[in-house]
Amino acid sequence: MAEDNDAQNAEQSGSPPEDIDWKARYEAEVERAKSWRGKAEANKTAADELAALKESQLSETQKLEARAVRAEKELNDLKTAQQRLTWRDEAAKKTGVPVDLLRGETAEEINAHAQAIKTYLAAQSKPSAAKVTNPAGTPDGQTNPNVGLLKQLFGGK
Repeated sequence: MAEDNDAQNAEQSGSPPEDIDWKARYEAEVERAKSWRGKAEANKTAADELAALKESQLSETQKLEARAVRAEKELNDLKTAQQRLTWRDEAAKKTGVPVDLLRGETAEEINAHAQAIKTYLAAQSKPSAAKVTNPAGTPDGQTNPNVGLLKQLFGGK
């Protein structure tokens, strides 16, 4: 701090700043960081002790109430997830869309998503194989007018 004041005074007076011992400033900052780290660790320890003390001061009834509240929340979350799964299954059966593709939080959202996917899939053109009327036979084709020329060139009969 004193060096900072000296440097500021030197700048204000117009004279060049003195050489600063950077190594000493670094060492001072390292020591300051260590002291703050120690204070932070002490504060964390104190906070942990306070939390443990508050926990120990809770009555057995309060502990059970807190546990019941957590259990009810988990149960409600599971019921909600099960309801969504039921809605997705119903929408999949109605539309023929796979359950894994459906998204939404409500039955309306899930049904709308299923209908959108169904509409999209119906709009896609399905590839078809070539139609072969006589798969065992040879294709009927026009005779090539250049057959005679090709036979003459390549010596075929």
